[in-house]
Amino acid sequence: MRRADVTTYLERLFPPGLAEPWDHSGLQVGPLSAPCRRIVVALDFDVALACELAEVDLVI
Repeated sequence: MRRADVTTYLERLFPPGLAEPWDHSGLQVGPLSAPCRRIVVALDFDVALACELAEVDLVI
């Protein structure tokens, strides 16, 4: 699976047009073509989460 596959799936569930102007929606860093095998879902980004990201391909 690629990041683009995950993005396409999520955009079907949550259309980008529903985002508020202040939302940082869409891929923020890295290419959509990159492989994606390990995903973390987080409400807030903090130091504890950052320590876990070495093994992760995508943060949602």
